[in-house]
This record gives sequence, structure tokens and C-alpha cells, in this order.
Amino acid sequence: MHAHHHGSPLALICLAAGGLAAACSTPPDPPPPRPNVLLISLDTVRADRVGGSAGLTPTLDELAAGGVRFANAYASTPLTLPSHTVLLTGTEPLYNGVRNNGSYRVADELSTTAEHLQRAGYHTVAVLGSVVLDARYGLDQGFAVYDEVGADPDASERRADEVVERALAAIDGAPEPWFLWVHLFDPHWPYQAPEPWSDQHEHPYDAEIAYTDAQLAPLLERASDALVVVTADHGESLGEHGERTHGMFVHDATTRVPLIVRWPGQLPAGLDAAGVARLLDVTPTLLDLLDLPAEPAAQGRSLRAHWEDDAQPDQPVYAESYMPAENLGLAPVHALLRDELRLVRTTRSRLYDRAEDPGERREVSGERESDTATMLAALEAYEHAHAGPWAQRGPDAMDAETRQRLEALGYVQAPLAAGQAADPYDQLDFLDVVGNLDQDPELRVEALWGLLQERPEATHVWSFLIKAAFEIESPRFPQFVEQAAIAQPDSFELQARWVWLLAGQDDPRAADALAGCMALRTAQEAEGRVAELSAVRALARAALAGGARAAALPRLDSLADGPMDADLRFNRALLRQLAERWEPAAADYETFLAEHDDDLDAWINLASCRVRQDRLEQAVGALDRALLIAPDHAELQHRRATLDKALGARSGQQGQ
Repeated sequence: MHAHHHGSPLALICLAAGGLAAACSTPPDPPPPRPNVLLISLDTVRADRVGGSAGLTPTLDELAAGGVRFANAYASTPLTLPSHTVLLTGTEPLYNGVRNNGSYRVADELSTTAEHLQRAGYHTVAVLGSVVLDARYGLDQGFAVYDEVGADPDASERRADEVVERALAAIDGAPEPWFLWVHLFDPHWPYQAPEPWSDQHEHPYDAEIAYTDAQLAPLLERASDALVVVTADHGESLGEHGERTHGMFVHDATTRVPLIVRWPGQLPAGLDAAGVARLLDVTPTLLDLLDLPAEPAAQGRSLRAHWEDDAQPDQPVYAESYMPAENLGLAPVHALLRDELRLVRTTRSRLYDRAEDPGERREVSGERESDTATMLAALEAYEHAHAGPWAQRGPDAMDAETRQRLEALGYVQAPLAAGQAADPYDQLDFLDVVGNLDQDPELRVEALWGLLQERPEATHVWSFLIKAAFEIESPRFPQFVEQAAIAQPDSFELQARWVWLLAGQDDPRAADALAGCMALRTAQEAEGRVAELSAVRALARAALAGGARAAALPRLDSLADGPMDADLRFNRALLRQLAERWEPAAADYETFLAEHDDDLDAWINLASCRVRQDRLEQAVGALDRALLIAPDHAELQHRRATLDKALGARSGQQGQ
């Protein structure tokens, strides 16, 4: 800001100049610098655990005292990737088509918060706590730095203290203004808070939240002048509605989330906003506050009216979960919340009146048929109005030739007819067994196998069974893998595991199974689905173990394009080397070695590739690095001496 004094020399000169005064007028003030922006998304945090009498979140309570807290904020889905897609694009799953974790990718055509801010001159950084949000799922769009977990093949999550430390390092000395998105995964199951938090709280979930809150303090201190938004992607059932964790149902326990917005000097301090807010509204709100153009495709709206006393009617709150359908073979869940009524549609409609029944323990559709019909019509109208170009992903995207090839190999089954899938609310005993993740592993194997005799369509249960059987080294592990592949012909993950098993056993069926699995993946790519890295790794290992390397390599090349972990990178390099594709193999080895420079095999293989390319100087460099790791390795010493002779002979020929 510039202070203007009427008695200044500039003012006197302009007055003396009479008619020329306009030309001498002081230039307008430049626009104020844009603030740094910090977005914190907490995984699996119920709204009722932040603030209030819980006493778990003093750091967030202090943040709320300096900003606006939304008591009624809602997620569109109780699943991490779809919910963050809503948060960062301002579009419903109905529009963006991201309906579940692990198999969907955010379309490149969608615009993210980071892309908007990057265009406005922001340095954009993301630091994440879980592989569920790795770059391969598409939320890296617009981030100059995307610090993901999946770069480490042995890790699936990071503790909050590590995430915060990485985040602070990422903005230390970074150009301003910066936009920093930090995702903290700790409150997600399993609940394993460190001491002293684990000793201070009776419920381990509460201990995780208290621990996470404490880790936020240095980050919020660093962002004391920034525009800060803190929210959660979803909540946690903790046994409500018969659900142990989340992902199945869409009541308040899993869809009502904390939401705090603070910007010192620009927003009110200590305001509790009573109206409805949605994760859908966060990106439109940020763009509005920063005076940036709105995203035309955004389906949320700015929350500015909540602190400017510009009363507007609350928007309806949509929610869905496709996890019951895609993971367990049950019906999907859709819901609409309007005023105090929530309608949940599965195989039938259920109506809950939260004014009379805040916990939504009793459904009243039978008693209030008119309200149920009205809410069902409202839900259908909302779905129609918010549908988008990426919403319909399914078998229709599979071309006829691919489908015919898959059917010949037994890889395609007819989808369940509408209404045929079981209602999740009628399957609570089944869900309780599936969700009992703390059960003794041997008992869990038996329980899951028993469930699958009745429900072979439950894809995720097969995965749980195979994992549990592998961990206890069950002799039935091969049987379970094969049964899973037979029961789930359209699960790429389960088919890839089976191919790996067959190849490792030199089973003659391996080649056909591999070809079928590759065709299945081609069909899924056409649907915009993402392959699980564990499945791609399994295929790479199968190709290495069996005799189908030539057939596997072209598909593995495309499967592994984009972000991949070190294990897969090494396997692809080895496959390329075996196929005598020396330059691509060398490129993979060099990328791998940039992060794993102590890997002896990779240096030896890189040297071999360079020899085959007749790039002897580079081969010598690679062997020298290998000899630093294994200086007494006789074979390496012999190779090094042989290369020296070859280089000497070459230089002698060039000198003649």
C-alpha cells in the first residue's frame, strides 16, 4: 500500500501545471500480491471429532478461532480418490466419472485447482500420505512438484510427521506465491498412533486424530499469513449402521466432514457458519477469493455468502458409493440430503428424518410415502442435471473384436442385471466378516473362504483371501488364486496374479492366460480404467518366469508408461534387455539407478546393454560403479579388463 500526502512536492508541481494536472496524477496502486494457499486434506476424519467437547484437536480449534468453521460440510463419497477428485475439480463423481479407489483416473480434460493456480503464477506443490492418490490416478495435473508415496515400492502410506516435514522442505525457499496441498492419512485404519497419543486416548481412532492434529502445528505456523483450507475426504463409521470403517454407506458418520477456511485480515475470525457446505464448493471458493476466473465446468459454488450475510438457500447434498458394487458384488449406494431429509437408494429407497432421528437409525419410507417419492424424484433430477462426459464407464466401451477374443478365453461374464445385486443394508453379517480386519489371519482365511462359497462375485473378498493366505503361507494359496481367476474373469488384478502363479509353475496354460489378461487390460484401458501397479508387477514377473516374454513386452511397455515404482521399472528393464531392446532397457536402468544407485545387478545389466550398443565408454562407467559396490567381484574385474583391451585396440586403430 502507498500513502499519499496532499502536501507532497509531486502534488504541488501538478497543481502549478494547471490543465496538465491529469497527466501528472499518481499511477494507481498495483494489485496486492496474491497470498500463499495451503490446502490440507485429512483422511478419514469425522466432523464430530474436530472442535466441540472432544478436545482432540487444539491445533485445528485455534485455526477455526481465526477463521470460518462450517458445521455442516459434506463429502460426495466416502472414498479417498473420488472424494479428492471432487475437492480438486469442483465436479461430482456423476460428472468426472471417478467412482472408486484404485481403478479410475481423472480425465486430462478436467481442470484442477492446481492448474487454475499455476496459470495465475503459483508454484504448485503436493505432498501426499497414501498411494491411493499417486500420480498415476491423475490428480497430479497442474502440480510442479507431486511428492507421492508410490515411488517407494515397499510403502503404502507415510506418517503425518514425515508428510509435514516434506511439505515444509518443499516450500522452504520456493518462489511465492505457492499453492501447497498436504494430505495426511493417519486416521485411516489401521489405527496405530505413536506414543504418547496412543496412551492418552481410550479409542485408537481418537489417538490418531489427536496425533495428526499435533503434527499440523508447524505447518500452520509457517502458513500464518496464507489462505488456509482444512477439510477431510470422508469420515469413519466406527460401527454405526453396521459398518466398521467407511466406503459402504453414506450417512453423516462417513460423509459429514470438518471444513475450516482462514485468511487473516480478509475473512471473519471465529465465525461458525450454519449453512450447508460441500467439498464440491472448495475449488470455486478458492478461485473466488483469489479473484480468478471461475471454472465453467464446476458444479459447486463459492461459499463467500456464508460470511457476508448474503443468505442463500442451501444446496442439496449428493452422495454415492460404488465400492459395494465394484468390490463386493452388491448394489451401489446413492443418496440425496435436502433440509433434514436424506433419501438413500440401493435396491430400494430408504428415507431418514434427521430432525427427529439425528443418527439416522430408523428409516421412515413406509410411513412417509409422499416424502419418499418427492425425494427420490429430486435425487433422479440431481443425477440427470449433474451427469458428465466421463460418468458412463463400462462394458459398452469394449469393442466387439476385443470382447470376442475375451469370450473365447473365458474372460467376460455378463454384468448383473438391474436389481439383481443384493442390497448392502441386507448384508450386514457379510460386511462384518469382510470388515473384520483385526481377526486372526488363519481364522480370517476360513471366514473369507466361507463367504466366497456363497458370493463368488465379491471381487475384493477374493483379494482379501489371497493376501491373507499368502501371509500365513497357506498350502491352499495356489488353489485360492486359481479359484479367484475363475470366479472373477474381468478382474485384471486377480487374472494377473493367476498368470504369475502359472508362469512360476511352468504351467502350459500360462501363455494363453497371459494373452487373455493382456486383452482384458486393453479393454479396460478403453474404459479409462487404471491398472493396479501390483497387477502390472505380477505380469512382468510372469513374463520373466515363463516363455511368453516377446508377447508380454509390448503390452507391458504401455501398461507401465507413466508413473511406476522401482520394482516394476527394474522388471521392465530386464524384459527389454531380454528382448534385445538395448536403448529402452538402458534408459529404464538409468532411471532406476537414479534412486537406487547401490543396486549391483542394475549396474551390471546397464553395462551389458551399453556393450551391445558398442558404447564402451559408458559400459566402463557402469562397471566402475558396480566395482565400487563389489570390489572383489572376480567376474566384474575380468569384464573390466576385457573392456580396457577393447578400448585400447579401438584407440590404436583410430591412431593409424
